[in-house]
Amino acid sequence: MKRLTSHKGVQTVVIYNQDCIPIRTVPVLEAKERDQYPGLIQPIVEKAKKMIKSLDSTNEFQTVRIRSQKNEILVFPEKDYTLVVVQSA
Repeated sequence: MKRLTSHKGVQTVVIYNQDCIPIRTVPVLEAKERDQYPGLIQPIVEKAKKMIKSLDSTNEFQTVRIRSQKNEILVFPEKDYTLVVVQSA
């Protein structure tokens, strides 16, 4: 976590488990904001996984990157957890 947050522009790091329950955030976030990340991001991850599989069943989803004018959200789903990094664009 320290290494991630030390990169220039990183604002927030959220790790949540398979049940979409946040298990760690940096910086520490209020419950409302902390719980918002998995609720909004997980449907995008699931749709991206389905899209990749439907286009090529031998391929595997690894990451998604969402960029806006102000921020960039990087999502790295793993077997037991999902890592979300929000950084300035």
